[in-house]
Amino acid sequence: MRIALVGSFWEFSLEESYARAFSALGHEVLRFDFDKYYGAEKLARQRLTELIARKWIALDTGRWLLQSLMVAKPDMIMVFKGRHLLPETLQAIRSALPNSPLINFNPDSAWEKANATRWLLDSIPLYDLHLTWSKTLMERFANAGARRVEYLPFAYDPAIHQPLNSVVKPAYDAVLIGTFDPMREEMLSQLTEFNIAIWGNDWEKAKSIPKTWLKGKAVYGKQSTHLLKRGAVALNFLRRQNAGSHNMRSFEIPATASLMLTDRTPEHQSFFEEGKEIECFGDIVELTGKLRDLSHPRAREANYGRNAYVRIQDETYGTRAARVISLL
Repeated sequence: MRIALVGSFWEFSLEESYARAFSALGHEVLRFDFDKYYGAEKLARQRLTELIARKWIALDTGRWLLQSLMVAKPDMIMVFKGRHLLPETLQAIRSALPNSPLINFNPDSAWEKANATRWLLDSIPLYDLHLTWSKTLMERFANAGARRVEYLPFAYDPAIHQPLNSVVKPAYDAVLIGTFDPMREEMLSQLTEFNIAIWGNDWEKAKSIPKTWLKGKAVYGKQSTHLLKRGAVALNFLRRQNAGSHNMRSFEIPATASLMLTDRTPEHQSFFEEGKEIECFGDIVELTGKLRDLSHPRAREANYGRNAYVRIQDETYGTRAARVISLL
């Protein structure tokens, strides 16, 4: 099968993980870097001109995508996010390639203010299939006119996420690897009795946590794995759009055999056994108490991380890619 993936491609992107997964299943993968083409437009290089000329840039990028797909003639088209794809571009793709199912997978929420666009919402009825990582979003897609919605959780990529061969002695009570978010800052601001290390983008915006906690920008791959192991606990705070669900870190942390402490949600509890494979909290009091207990050396003897790693062996993007094919 010839599979066209449309999105943003770089070594650690979700798109690239799916590209590897589909390739490993024996499919021919065609990469269309929509974001790179969009960003290469001269008017897109400045914030103000990009805002003014956004539709013109999207039209031009859409024409490039349509022409490229018509030449490639893929058997399936999978769009990641698609926030700058115009509805008319999708209509043109459907008309030109009526036998190629058009699928959307958005790792964010189409209704989250920071990620949503009018085009994205108006395009929902134009896809043959929407894949969503959140069971709570399925009804919203249906109410927005989606033709078909299926649940597809996040996963981990064995090419990126794996345990260390060596033993690293924890230097911190906890490590958080992730982008700044006001809700995360609020939680962290109440944990100042602990020694915490943070790697991620935009944390210079934080005003209520110790500056000594901020260690650097976003990290990926083996570097991320090594840094997670420097904490007795790996923190995973869900953002507002992930409330009640899970996120990418929900699988990436266990894939490194690290001890994950995260929000208690129905989806987390469906994937893991709390108290054996991961630990969860429901409020700041419980979070503080569990972090105090788990940062003690004896907690490592429970081997949460190793138990979680064993549990998620089938939760890979290879498994998810096979699921996508089966849905066709």
